[in-house]
Amino acid sequence: MKINKKILPFLFMGLSTFTGKAQTENIETDDSINNLEIIAQESSVETSEDKTTLKLTSLNFQEIPDEKELREDEIELQNNLNNIIDSYNNNPEKRKIEFFQKLLNIAPNRKDIYNRLQMPYEHVVYISNNLSSKALQDMGFNNGCELFADYFRRNPNIESKNACNVILDNNLFPHISNNYHIAESALNLALDNPLDINSNEKNQKVICKIFDACLMEQNNPKAVEQYMRIFNTASQLIKNYSPDAPDTKKHLDAIDWFSKRIEIANKKIISGSLMDRTLSIKIPRDAVMQECTIAENKIVLTKIYNEAYCAIAFGDEKYNSNVAKNDQVRQIYNSYINAIKLQKKSDTGKISQTELTELNNIKKRYPETDLFYSYFSNAYIDDNKKIINFAVNLQNSKKNKTLPKDVIQIAKTRVDKIKDPKAVMETNGIMVPDFKEAPLSISYDEYKSSDLNINHIKEKIDGLLNEQLVAIAGQKRIVKQMPSSTKDISMYTMQRMHQK
Repeated sequence: MKINKKILPFLFMGLSTFTGKAQTENIETDDSINNLEIIAQESSVETSEDKTTLKLTSLNFQEIPDEKELREDEIELQNNLNNIIDSYNNNPEKRKIEFFQKLLNIAPNRKDIYNRLQMPYEHVVYISNNLSSKALQDMGFNNGCELFADYFRRNPNIESKNACNVILDNNLFPHISNNYHIAESALNLALDNPLDINSNEKNQKVICKIFDACLMEQNNPKAVEQYMRIFNTASQLIKNYSPDAPDTKKHLDAIDWFSKRIEIANKKIISGSLMDRTLSIKIPRDAVMQECTIAENKIVLTKIYNEAYCAIAFGDEKYNSNVAKNDQVRQIYNSYINAIKLQKKSDTGKISQTELTELNNIKKRYPETDLFYSYFSNAYIDDNKKIINFAVNLQNSKKNKTLPKDVIQIAKTRVDKIKDPKAVMETNGIMVPDFKEAPLSISYDEYKSSDLNINHIKEKIDGLLNEQLVAIAGQKRIVKQMPSSTKDISMYTMQRMHQK
């Protein structure tokens, strides 16, 4: 008996030897199997799902085949169902989910079918809204919202726009509030352009709901991370603020919006929680000021190290009064001098155990010495005796002189070797310069302003560090001028507008 000629869908009636007593199951009126027949044609998989038909008819219970024929029919029906599911999973966006919605409403093995379907977001929305309560309960869900939440647990990837819609659904949100990958995806969109926050009510609601969810899980690292992400957005707005920018009001309005929400949320942070310990500074403006101070300290230490390395390159370790005139800086300078000398010995393998212990002790107190040494030992070209000898000869000549091949090679090697240390310095917030390859020939005046000259190397590094200090000082000045509380920001905005 061919399967496409059969009236009785044995698998779905529960007559299968694998479905036990499913045929006596009480099914809700709208799902009644007495009124629904599924004819799954063999050609349906090879063409399109649209040719997989569902018909309303009445079943003829008189034509029940023998057990052997029943088993063969069941296997054929099961294989046909497998092919339909595989066909759907290969290209679900081009299939109609209504077929599977009706199938899940009547099939006794509906949970197995559901687990095998790889549904896109839109199909899950349809399924969760259209399955009967009986079908949902048999699948282990009290309602469609629980099915929806299960989908997100099993499928971590979700488009940002869909994540925002889910978070804003008050029925769904309680079921997915601890699914942090959903909030992460939603924040990607909600924080994409924070300057426009005041004109985007949807993004405002998303951020506020994520804030609330994070505050419910204050000892969860993921919740703290997402809270910090919103907090850092506010801090970045403050860092990027310029009183001379054309969109000053828009910028200040955005700072005001984020600052107010953070101020409200901060009142709900539990003392001693992971969130409380992580967010030691809870006001974005203060966090920016602290960040500026830390950045400033890094640059100052780099300048002191630059002085120390230049002094060793010249063979004159005497403290340079240009660094600073206080004992603390002098102590740092001397420690850097000792560290550089010991690290050079370590490079050659001629360091004693006592000296190695001394070096390790300096590193413990000044851990930045490793970071600095990697960059500066390449910048100043440790093997610079040949360059100095060439410079002495060049000084006595009134013409250009051809550089020795080994000097050209030293400069070329530095270009390659300094790339990684420079990148590490910048990762740590310290901008330092690149260096050029040497020309084939050079005059003495050209040499003095070239990347081969120790004085020029020092000035080149120092110049870029000074630029950063000026920028940090300017940023601190702007932040200090900004109001310390959110209630004063509107007044400050009006003052700025009036000044313009």
